[in-house]
Amino acid sequence: MSGARIISLEELAVVVLLWAAWGALHSLLVQETVRARLQALTHLPPAAYRLFYSIVAMFSILVPLLFTYALGGMRSWPWPWPWWPLQVVLAGGAMALIVWAEWVMVLAGVDNFGLRQAMTHHEDPLTLVRRGPYARLRHPMYLATLVLLWTRALTPPDLVASLVLTVYMVLGTWHEERKLRRQMGEAYRDYAKKVPIIPGLG
Repeated sequence: MSGARIISLEELAVVVLLWAAWGALHSLLVQETVRARLQALTHLPPAAYRLFYSIVAMFSILVPLLFTYALGGMRSWPWPWPWWPLQVVLAGGAMALIVWAEWVMVLAGVDNFGLRQAMTHHEDPLTLVRRGPYARLRHPMYLATLVLLWTRALTPPDLVASLVLTVYMVLGTWHEERKLRRQMGEAYRDYAKKVPIIPGLG
């Protein structure tokens, strides 16, 4: 793009650090030991922790997001012709998959944001959702997010952010798999045998 300023390596390094720090914070807050300590320090009821976690995640992401945007990233520039129709199809499909997966979760009584849990003072029971997109792949929202990351116009700060977030999501999926197998035992192991992480990958 003509007139675009050159992004320095130092600025790209800051992009890496900010997104990596956000990912580390995001992961740290779901660790059981960290959760227990925070609840003890703040006297936060267990049923309100999910909402607290969601709010912290949303506000803390503004720091790397705004810095990346200031460097010219996070824009919706279309891919050049003849590729932009593919970009629209992929990004639109990914957003539809996120909405579908979240709707199925809601119908199954799972409150990912945590608002209902905080209001009712009851934590959601652990639920293994097997319907909708979860009947075809184990982590549809993770896959859709990865598609969205790579269907933007990738300026240098976008590319760096997408690389960091891709590594974070791969590691997050691996951690989530371990946690679900530990929490749900044979039920999840049986589900994992029948449903791949993504189509074509077990």
